[in-house]
Amino acid sequence: FNVPVSAGGPLFAVSVADKGLRWYEVVERGVAGHGSMLPDDNPIPRLAETTLRLVSAAQPYTITEPMRLLASRVAGRPVTDPDEVADVLATRTGPFGRMFAAGIRTTVNVTRIGAGYKENVIPGEAWARFDCRFVPGHEDGVDEHLTSGAGDGTEVSLLRRSPSVLSDHESEWFGLLTEALRQVSPRCEVAPFVFSGGTDNKWFRTLGMETYGFTPMLLPAGYDYPAMFHGVDERVPVDSLKFGVRVMERLISL
Repeated sequence: FNVPVSAGGPLFAVSVADKGLRWYEVVERGVAGHGSMLPDDNPIPRLAETTLRLVSAAQPYTITEPMRLLASRVAGRPVTDPDEVADVLATRTGPFGRMFAAGIRTTVNVTRIGAGYKENVIPGEAWARFDCRFVPGHEDGVDEHLTSGAGDGTEVSLLRRSPSVLSDHESEWFGLLTEALRQVSPRCEVAPFVFSGGTDNKWFRTLGMETYGFTPMLLPAGYDYPAMFHGVDERVPVDSLKFGVRVMERLISL
């Protein structure tokens, strides 16, 4: 897909990496009782405090070479300072800003919360589930953040793990993807990036294959493509899809 740039031809971003995934469940236990009385130990407020602490903690930038190159292409000049890379990706890529900003740091998001079964009963436990994504090569800090941030007495368990993947952005395959795009859009630029989500690339990459997220679409200006992911009305413009078909035809013929 193409990323907004201020001048020149379109800039197409090709994924060379998926962030890794770790899903956690955090459980706070307390003392069940009647909702009309002063609670001895209501786990819900403690879970709320724990959740806020985990999701609000600042995560440091982890700038990989693909994201530095993407920021440089967007800026039209070399960008190396981590703060500047983060600023360029977050503020100068239109609707893609929140996706690219997530590609340069670990993210911790609460996605499910549960407690209780009746309005007049204080529950004995409350739980929350977290979707954590880490930049390739930086998995170790995720578990430490969850366990230390949760605090003593809080139960933290890992529900699922998927590895991060990273392929060579200077490979012959990446060159072929670039050539196919330029045959259809001669003035375009191409840059690698780290995808903030996960795809089936990880299963092929663990077998030793170079894998790339290549969805060649020329999107109209201002189109919020990331908002379509898991959206109620997930879709892409027909003309963008037709552009992608032409690019894939060229790629197959190379």
